[in-house]
Amino acid sequence: LLPFWWIFGLEQFIWPVVLTWSLFKLLKFSNFRVRIFPSTRLLFLFLIAYFTSGFFIVESYRLMTFLRSFSYNYAAICILLIVTNTCNNDDDVISVLKSVLFAYGLSVILGMLAILDIFRPSFQSPIGYILPGSIKDMQLVRQIVNQSFGNMGWFTWFGGRYFRLTSFGLYHTHYGAAMAVVIPLYLSIFYWSRSNLLKVVGGVLIVFALVNLAHTTARVAILGFALGGVYFAVIYLFRGNLRRLLHVALFTVITAAVLLVVGGIVPQIWDALTDMGQDFVFARGAGSFNSRFAVYIVTLQGWLDSPWFGWGTERHVEGMTFPAGSHSYYLGILYKHGLFGLVTFAILAFSLWRYTSPLRVVSTSMVQYSILRFGRWILIALAMYGFTDAIDLDAILMANVWTVLAILLVLGHPEYGKEGRRAAKQVANSSSNSA
Repeated sequence: LLPFWWIFGLEQFIWPVVLTWSLFKLLKFSNFRVRIFPSTRLLFLFLIAYFTSGFFIVESYRLMTFLRSFSYNYAAICILLIVTNTCNNDDDVISVLKSVLFAYGLSVILGMLAILDIFRPSFQSPIGYILPGSIKDMQLVRQIVNQSFGNMGWFTWFGGRYFRLTSFGLYHTHYGAAMAVVIPLYLSIFYWSRSNLLKVVGGVLIVFALVNLAHTTARVAILGFALGGVYFAVIYLFRGNLRRLLHVALFTVITAAVLLVVGGIVPQIWDALTDMGQDFVFARGAGSFNSRFAVYIVTLQGWLDSPWFGWGTERHVEGMTFPAGSHSYYLGILYKHGLFGLVTFAILAFSLWRYTSPLRVVSTSMVQYSILRFGRWILIALAMYGFTDAIDLDAILMANVWTVLAILLVLGHPEYGKEGRRAAKQVANSSSNSA
């Protein structure tokens, strides 16, 4: 239903409503008896820190922003409870994953059409005709109600102007983070799927998604995706083949040494390497980098005035282009929710890494084996992305990220699959007794 919600401008509002109804049905069906994972408890504690910081809001007009972000984190708890209590075997996991991969599969196809200038819709969604003008004048609301697949931008590596893609994402960077999450999931298909057709489709979507990711020019999302891929290759692809790993490491060290030595002898080469690094950092001009760095400084300065519980939301700072507490998920949590919020979030992040580790379980299927390992790739990509952007600004990204995290928690649970094995054993025993 994501395309439908996007057309009507509901994709940033509908999740808490739909998920509350789904959670209510789950609780009713289970007689209010559900299993609660440690990470779910920690997310609930983080939500308490989030709520507490709301009492320190000083700019009343930001209350709506606070409630919107709070509702996204509440929706994340709903997702954790629903997925961890309804997914018990491979069929359940694949069913949930298919919904995520299908939605983003459609998204990357439409993204390719937009990149090729074949289909670039741009319109005001129906909800934009309902909202009062005073609300529509807010920058974030304008971004939500005016739907498009992107806009023309400028980037050094594209030689200047290019089409910067958002597809169904709220901003380009959020869509870039989504691609960094779904590409490893598409890659996992080659491990757990037995369908050659599905593998071919998955391969095409991977290529499309990589092109989509490049056209978001979300540099930190791309960097996180690359680092996650390196971690996956070193830990899993080369694991058990020490000789190959040593060859790769030796080749990397020698290549770096040669570049440094030759760069010292031939200044042009060193200048070229330096220019490449500067092009990455200042690809959209020095203004983007300098503005972000200035925001980080005023964020830390402002946090010192309310260190324990934060300010609840971002705050306007005179003379600054961006508000304090923006452009970094981690510094934003520190500024908006104080030390209480940041420490709670850090423990939550550690629990997600710990409880989704492939080392915690003996895999009972290729689905569990492959997705847990590709999940490390996803977690690293998300961890990197959080340094410069907030995940909970985009409801679509937030919902899909927590759906994937919930699946990883299910697959990383020691009891995963045991219910199915007990049932199979009972059937086998009853068959042998009948014989």
